[in-house]
Amino acid sequence: MSKENELKKAIIDFEELIETTPDEKSSLAGYNNFLRGFLRIRDAKYSLPSAEVMTIIKSKKPTIFYFLKKLAAQNPTLQILTELEIDYNKAVERLEDLKKKL
Repeated sequence: MSKENELKKAIIDFEELIETTPDEKSSLAGYNNFLRGFLRIRDAKYSLPSAEVMTIIKSKKPTIFYFLKKLAAQNPTLQILTELEIDYNKAVERLEDLKKKL
């Protein structure tokens, strides 16, 4: 799979995760696993939309975000991720734009 396809697949997987999982602690492992895989993606053209992803999680899944923050106490990378935030509407728009470019 090309790097661009890998990023596009991750964005699509993220959208599916957001739409299909309940906002409860039992869904935490799915988000944690997604974020680990997401952070491994390298793309020569585009940077990872980390702030966009975290903003959407924080807005749409506040319970999961709360537990991600708790996990972040033992994980410096996750701690940095949970501190990223931009305007929600801008996050959704940027993610859609990136998906179209890929």
